[in-house]
Amino acid sequence: MKLKITALFGIIIFGLTSCQKEVLGKYYNIEDDKAIHYIDFKADGTFFHYYKKDSIERSHSGTWTREDNKIHILNWEEYSKEYLEIISGMGKAEFGRTLGNQIFWIHGARLDITPDGSNNADYIKEEDVEEVRAERKKIEAERKAYIKDKDTFIILITRPLKRLES
Repeated sequence: MKLKITALFGIIIFGLTSCQKEVLGKYYNIEDDKAIHYIDFKADGTFFHYYKKDSIERSHSGTWTREDNKIHILNWEEYSKEYLEIISGMGKAEFGRTLGNQIFWIHGARLDITPDGSNNADYIKEEDVEEVRAERKKIEAERKAYIKDKDTFIILITRPLKRLES
C-alpha cells in the first residue's frame, strides 16, 4: 500500500512539473523586426519580460502560474503595439503600463492573448522564431502577389470598352 501511494505521488509530481517544463524558456514577440521583445519563464515560477528598440529599453519581472492551457502572469507591463491598440478602447493604451494579471493561452509553441489563437500579438518559443518568421514572410509575399494580380484584373475589367463598329 505504501508503495502504491508513493508511486501515485511520484506520478502526480512528475505530471505537474512536466506541464511547467514545457512552457519554460524564452518566447519572442516578433511583431516588430526592429525590436527585441521576449518573456523568459523560469522554473521557480518567475518571469523576466524585456523590450528594446532604438533608445527605448524596458523590462520587468513577476510571477506566473499555469492552469490547463493558460498561463497567468502577475505584474504584467504591456509592450506590444498590436495589443495596446486592441485595449486602447479600455483606456489602457499607454506603452509600458502595468496591467496587473495577464492571461496567455498556449497554442503549441505560441502564447496568445486570445483563447482561439486568432491574434497576431503572440509570443513564439525561441527555437521556433526563425521558422515562424520565414512562414510569415512567405504568407505576406503571397498576399502582396494576390493583391497585385487582383488589382491588375480589376483595372482590366473597369476600363471602358470600345464599341465595335460593323
